[in-house]
Amino acid sequence: MQFLVPVAGAALLSIPLIVLFYFLKVRRPEVRVASLMFWRPSIADRQANAPWQRLRWSLLLLLQLAAALALGLSLMRPGLAGAEGVGKTTVVLINGSASMQATDVAPTRFGAAQQRARDLAGQLGPGQDMAVVLLSEHAQLLASPTSDSAVLRAAIDRAHASGGAADLSQGFSLANALLKGRPGGSIVLIGDGHAQLTNSPAKLDAPLTYVSIGVTDANAAIEALSRDPDGNVFVRAANYGRSGRDLTVEMRADGKLVDVLPMHLDGNTAGELVWRRVKDQPVFRRARHGLACRQTQAPRQLVVIDHFGIG
Repeated sequence: MQFLVPVAGAALLSIPLIVLFYFLKVRRPEVRVASLMFWRPSIADRQANAPWQRLRWSLLLLLQLAAALALGLSLMRPGLAGAEGVGKTTVVLINGSASMQATDVAPTRFGAAQQRARDLAGQLGPGQDMAVVLLSEHAQLLASPTSDSAVLRAAIDRAHASGGAADLSQGFSLANALLKGRPGGSIVLIGDGHAQLTNSPAKLDAPLTYVSIGVTDANAAIEALSRDPDGNVFVRAANYGRSGRDLTVEMRADGKLVDVLPMHLDGNTAGELVWRRVKDQPVFRRARHGLACRQTQAPRQLVVIDHFGIG
């Protein structure tokens, strides 16, 4: 057992203070009475309250000490040491959406999420196993429930962030299926909070623990890039933040600026742009393979770099 707020143990100092108060002499006013016959218990109590006399235990004193002890321990927040959210069988859902490629945490949000998943795999105790699911356009099972941390780490290392949104509905359905017939299970969702929302509240068969990744919600990214036979290039960009943003989308090839288009996106929305002059650009006549997208140092610019072949 460990205490999350050990400094709150100072509240336990109230216990000796309560005992000290029972040693203090009680000051009572002097009043003339007709007889002391009915005041003998009060006289005995007055003698017991004289300083440094033997303490008389009472039910009230015991209740006060128990209340002070319970209050002090609750403020210290005791708990058992172990991995957060880990149960007998734990399904770890890693958000692999485009927003997880942001670099506000090192090396990226997705890289940090992978490290958190590796930490959970290394903290499994006897009788515990873990499954890993990657959330992208579709939920992908990376590792079935196992207690082998090496297998789990290898599966986590194979994961890659995608360019689309994470499908939470599929992820929760897959987690429920993996936990079926496994009592005492749990679900751990690691991500930045950006995902494709479900049409109805998700029904979970186990407790859910959310592990937040990222230090800011100011994040925009290119989710998709495609072209049609006529050479028109379609770009889908998304604003994962809560506030609207004015963006400048630049297209570059071989380090050369091809075109620039402005774009406004409200919070938590996506939009599309179309380049209709790309086919005639000589820089795109050679075949290209792969796609790389990045956000420039200027927080309001999105750059499409050296993409697939045109023409």
